[in-house]
Amino acid sequence: MFDLREVPYDRYNFRTEAMNLIDEGIEAVEVLQGFAYLNHSTKFLLSAYLDQKIRHGNNPVFNWMANCFRIFCA
Repeated sequence: MFDLREVPYDRYNFRTEAMNLIDEGIEAVEVLQGFAYLNHSTKFLLSAYLDQKIRHGNNPVFNWMANCFRIFCA
């Protein structure tokens, strides 16, 4: 159904599950959580949001997240 290529994860409280995914043949990639690591991603997301390039199929959870993001951008 989905073309899952990798699962990014935060090393805190998920490392054991990540190892289980890897054992099942799913690539799990650790993503460091911190300003230096998320700065570029956040700027990219802000730009895409402000340029109205994000589409989420009217999913209620994504609507809630987009509303939070909209408040953040204001």
